[in-house]
Amino acid sequence: MKEFIDGKNRIWSISLTIASAKRIRDLAEFNIADPENPNILINLMSNPILIADIGWAMIHPQALEKNIDADDFGESLDGDRIELLCDIILEEYVNFSGSRTRPATLKKIETMRKMEMRTNELMIDKMDNLKFEDIKPEVLRMMSSGVVATALQESLESNLAD
Repeated sequence: MKEFIDGKNRIWSISLTIASAKRIRDLAEFNIADPENPNILINLMSNPILIADIGWAMIHPQALEKNIDADDFGESLDGDRIELLCDIILEEYVNFSGSRTRPATLKKIETMRKMEMRTNELMIDKMDNLKFEDIKPEVLRMMSSGVVATALQESLESNLAD
């Protein structure tokens, strides 16, 4: 069991148990204990709304006692709080897995974190080394004139109409 402090300085106990897994399934519509879902960790590590929904499901009984609704809880979650909540949920997920699978689950999370960090480093390096003089003038004109945004909007509307 971990302690989580939301953006309104409320303290919540976060624990992944069978009871909370059922609440997650029912309230967040996500089966965190599904042995057939190979994407559980990817979903947990890449979807901040899912993390907020899972967090809400995990603290739901406590929130009811305090007369706090899902929107109020959601309003207390910013980017840093979501990251912290994600870390806590992942740690609880590791502890929830059986002792035979726990080492592999932990290794998967560690590997995914390393890949995430490396990807971010490469993106930052690529942007740091971007030279505007290498960008074609017509691309710069399109970007500055709003043509790109207009084309993207038209493409989106066209796809939605289909």
